[in-house]
Amino acid sequence: MGDDKTSSDPAPNNQHQQHSNILRTASFGSMPAIAGAGNTAKARSLDNIRIDPGWPEDATTSQAASETNTATPMALSEKRTRWRSSVDMHSVDTTNTTGTNNLGDGEDGGYLSSVGNSLAMIAEEAEQPHLAQVFAAAASVQTDGMGDGERGHHHNFPQAARRVFIAETGFFFGTYAAERRMSTVGSEDMPMRRTSSNVPPMRRTSSNVPPMRRTSSNIPSTAADKDKEHDLAAGVPEEKLQAFNSILITPRPSNGGLFSSVKWRVDKFMHEVVYQDVYPQHLTTPAGIFNHYLSIRMPPKYLVGKYHAFALSVAAVISGEFSGWNVGLGDAGYAGYWISNIMAAMMYLGLALCLAEMSTAIPVVGGAFAYSRAVVGDSMGFLVANSENLEYCMFVSLILITWADVINGLADGAIPHNWYPLLWAVILGIFMYTVNYHNKFTWWAMGVLTAVCFLQIIGLSIIGMTQFSTTHLSEGWAEEAQHKIDSKGGDYYWFGGFGGILNALHSSAWWFTGLECASLATKEVKSVRKAVPLALIASWACLGLSGVLFTLFAVLVPPGAGANAQASYPAVSLLQAMWGDAGAKVGYVMQIPSLTANLLAMLWCASRQTWALSRAGYLPSYLSITSTANGVPHRSVYFVGFYSYVMVLFVQNLEVLHGDLPATQVLLGLTVIAGVVTYFGIAVVYIAFWFLYPQAPRPFRNPLGLFSPIAVMVVSVCVIIAKVGISTVFQLTVAGYVVKMGISGAYYVIHGRLHLKPTEDALLAPFWKMREARISAGKKKKATSPA
Repeated sequence: MGDDKTSSDPAPNNQHQQHSNILRTASFGSMPAIAGAGNTAKARSLDNIRIDPGWPEDATTSQAASETNTATPMALSEKRTRWRSSVDMHSVDTTNTTGTNNLGDGEDGGYLSSVGNSLAMIAEEAEQPHLAQVFAAAASVQTDGMGDGERGHHHNFPQAARRVFIAETGFFFGTYAAERRMSTVGSEDMPMRRTSSNVPPMRRTSSNVPPMRRTSSNIPSTAADKDKEHDLAAGVPEEKLQAFNSILITPRPSNGGLFSSVKWRVDKFMHEVVYQDVYPQHLTTPAGIFNHYLSIRMPPKYLVGKYHAFALSVAAVISGEFSGWNVGLGDAGYAGYWISNIMAAMMYLGLALCLAEMSTAIPVVGGAFAYSRAVVGDSMGFLVANSENLEYCMFVSLILITWADVINGLADGAIPHNWYPLLWAVILGIFMYTVNYHNKFTWWAMGVLTAVCFLQIIGLSIIGMTQFSTTHLSEGWAEEAQHKIDSKGGDYYWFGGFGGILNALHSSAWWFTGLECASLATKEVKSVRKAVPLALIASWACLGLSGVLFTLFAVLVPPGAGANAQASYPAVSLLQAMWGDAGAKVGYVMQIPSLTANLLAMLWCASRQTWALSRAGYLPSYLSITSTANGVPHRSVYFVGFYSYVMVLFVQNLEVLHGDLPATQVLLGLTVIAGVVTYFGIAVVYIAFWFLYPQAPRPFRNPLGLFSPIAVMVVSVCVIIAKVGISTVFQLTVAGYVVKMGISGAYYVIHGRLHLKPTEDALLAPFWKMREARISAGKKKKATSPA
């Protein structure tokens, strides 16, 4: 983990390295990870940190106590009071809030150092010297070398030890140690260390393992195990524990006949291979089972830097720079389209800034969905998650149609449309294979292709400069558009009026739709604090620049503004007008880099978002199991590919049956409606985050404040109202969106909400509340203390 640090990091001193080695090798006993404490704690994975429950049977007669303490042992109640007071959070110096804006990313030196030292003292009194050494080392590492803001597991401070401090988990370790010791000293039913002498080996057979479903009530088999189960699950609601049930496969029936035997084999295959909910038998606690649950759903191992995060954000949009944006010209007029572009740019700037702040404050799996769940709750997470997932999957379907059109254009229209499904399947299969089995290549391909696309944009803009003329503004308009222009007195600039500007917003949004996906990369970048905000803001700037260049030099060029407004691919239209059919072929070839980058990025985004939803319980959990080779969520990739393929087949057949429902417009409408609902939800979440948790750590702060979410909400509402009011196709896509959300909502209400997992995003709100209470108490104490 230390090897992942960048070359700019200062070399750690010997003491720091020694502490890091202690933390890296920390392992205590065999108890599964601690679940949590109090009413706000939930089961969580703490990587490889495990705590040894094997306390001495009598602390007052232990060898260490007799050697170091000759005085009369203090009473049990006195020891309890002393231990509790030593871990009292209010005893920590809360007035020192400097450097606490990045709790959990390694910069809360004063506070975390105090907590670490307190826990070290507790561990020493509990005769756990190795545990004390680890806590002391953790406190030292936090203050010695964690200042560059990268995530813990990219430093010598490992992720497991870092999580000890997040959400007061470290406080629970200390409390657990003290309470465990006090409640078991002198007790006859004290849990004992499992050894070969008191746990006889036994082979599991059908006679000693009765078929049953494992639940929190029937997992323990002894009183000691039951006590251990109770301690580990302290504070975890019963309905949460039931999400971690495991299945014990019943013995194969000996005389049940062929049907029973086949059914047994199918059940065994489904649970062991598909669902993978048959956990190792030594995991006898909800916390241990949940730890295993997360261990087979780990994020990909390959980590990228700032440029690749930027390339992902651009690649998810880049094909929209070459097609789709020009439709709004026929709605608003040339000047009106500029106004529409500015409004869309302001919406996406606000969106990028909101996500930049929340991605550093909530650096967990899932992007916007995780922020919604952490700040507002599970239901808001469901709404944002399903809308965003639909946006990405429909984008994949739309790219497949574009790919087929480009290939057919290069073949001079020789490919019949009834062959398109086969073409889509081949293209999708190639790209799914690449994303699944060549993760590193996927990242590098997106980076290289993004650079190639920007070079193409610059080259096309230079070509357009040579052909630029305002006389082209009045050329090439269709009869209907020309009639509208004539009714406005021949005004080619403003003929759409205010309504036309609003109607053009959806096509202006096409310059930026998809850039928000950079927030999904928080677990696959080396520095969330630096890479994700930079990727979001830089991609917005570069994509906005592309929009300016093409609106200037790809509209007022041959064959005319009207023809370019109706063209499927403006670059092809320009080059064909200049060089004929050879120019058209060049234009089609120029579409390939952007389509390749876009399909790779969208498969990546949709699969990672599906993985996060499944991992949290919003979708079937077997979709989130990741590859043991590279950590890629391969099942989510297959699910996204299948879903997108089914949708593109559906809308294509819809176009065949109803010619007034073009497949491209239907998919575009679904993408837009899902996108703007997602953006509106993100804005609401940001406002809630702003007011509910003002003291939450924010490594990056939105410089525009509340103006950002307000701009996002206003423009999003304008897009929906304008399109629903005048477009029949868009009205049908809204109906389709409602149907899709209804189906997803039924699954969520009936099953999903009852089996949601307490993943990282569900643990942050209690932590923010405790932190705000500490800071408020510190300010109050400082205000009342004498000068």
